[in-house]
Amino acid sequence: MNKLNGFERFCINSALDQWITEQEDHCVKMHEAGKRLIIAPGYWTMIGKDLEHKVTRLTYKKDLENEKY
Repeated sequence: MNKLNGFERFCINSALDQWITEQEDHCVKMHEAGKRLIIAPGYWTMIGKDLEHKVTRLTYKKDLENEKY
């Protein structure tokens, strides 16, 4: 299995963050419009955090060590 480098991880996490934001905004808009959704608010955030954890596990350790928070 191929591992991800730091740049690939950054690109995937950036796209994932944008996707989570769009999905959560969609849920809020539908709720404000009076629609009932099967998906509860916060679901996409929970799924996104799980995916970020999986992406981190697929990243080279050397790239994780160089990452600064």
